[in-house]
Amino acid sequence: MDLNIEGLTIEDDGLTINLDVDVPVAPILENCLIDRVLSDKQIRAKYLEECMKQHWRPGRGLDVIHVEQNKFLLQFGHKADAYNVITEGLWTYDNANLVIQKISPGEVAKDVLLNNMEISIQVHGLPCGYVSEKIGAGCGAFLGELREYDSKNWVHSKYMRIRVEININQPLKRDMKLRTNNGKCVTVYFKYEKLGTFCFRCGVLGHTYKSCPMIYDEEADNGVRLWSNELKSSYKGSSIVKVNKWLKDSKTMMKEAQDTQCWNKMCLTIIPKSFDDNKVLKIDNWYC
Repeated sequence: MDLNIEGLTIEDDGLTINLDVDVPVAPILENCLIDRVLSDKQIRAKYLEECMKQHWRPGRGLDVIHVEQNKFLLQFGHKADAYNVITEGLWTYDNANLVIQKISPGEVAKDVLLNNMEISIQVHGLPCGYVSEKIGAGCGAFLGELREYDSKNWVHSKYMRIRVEININQPLKRDMKLRTNNGKCVTVYFKYEKLGTFCFRCGVLGHTYKSCPMIYDEEADNGVRLWSNELKSSYKGSSIVKVNKWLKDSKTMMKEAQDTQCWNKMCLTIIPKSFDDNKVLKIDNWYC
């Protein structure tokens, strides 16, 4: 039986909504982001929320709501705090990249894909005279979609820096063939800045080779690893705040954490959204 209510049409097989989002609800959704942690570890919302609150310091509060494994809603108390998180930089948590974007009214949180991420990439091995915006645009198109060419690049730079939006479900690209106008073919290599957990077996972000799906497609592990930490940039610009020398190394801290039944290490890092933005912070938090 069909029944009509203002803004709603109830039918035998379901409900059709002909309404905009309720006025009291709209501002709440405007302050809401959705986040995916690219890790094969189980991330606990409570610890993630504590670390985010300590680092972001939202003026009107923050609630982290678990959606499904490693996907969360970030409900801020004010749109200014949500805006700052989106615009200030790229983020990592416990050595895993975060993919954060706004969620629109009508979207189902668990169905939001979060497949793309911006990241700064260095292009190494370019021939003399080939550090240019045009070459940067070509490299960006090869890697994904160019978002920014670093204005600090110049003809004799050791490498060229670009910011690219990549598909996180595709293997990280390691190199590219470049043919010069004299017919010579050279190979340029890519290094990714602040690259989180990725697989040495398949090259995809979000898991290690020990939990790679390719394991189940092979009769035996042939030991071939086409990806390695060589993809990670050793970039240590002046904008990075270094950890104090008196802090213990991670292996020592991990052993002590296990001995004293401490919680897992939580690390939140901001990477500048723009090459001209010098705000990069790193916080390591231990809770016993």
